[in-house]
Amino acid sequence: MFEIKPYWQNYIDGAWVDGGAGRIDVTDPATGNVIAQHALADAGDVDRAVMAARRVHISGVLTDMRPIERGRMVQAMGRFLTEHRERLAYLLSREQGKPIWESEIEIDGAAL
Repeated sequence: MFEIKPYWQNYIDGAWVDGGAGRIDVTDPATGNVIAQHALADAGDVDRAVMAARRVHISGVLTDMRPIERGRMVQAMGRFLTEHRERLAYLLSREQGKPIWESEIEIDGAAL
């Protein structure tokens, strides 16, 4: 079906980074097999992410945008989810052990 990346990093302050607390295994609940690893954030990672979000908020880059522009940005995120629905549903199902149809409903709801 689809390949699953063996390692997923955290996205903090515009960059993909390893977690300060190492890695955590992602297991397939149906088999118990490790299917990937994910960066495990520590308090410093969380602080950096919050500071980055605060900088964006204080900068006014989003609040100064016209509502129609912010709306278009959110719509683009929804289109991304819709365009990658099949792959995302597969990944969610493998990670969470839920049926594909349930993952598709979750993605459709997030894309609205």
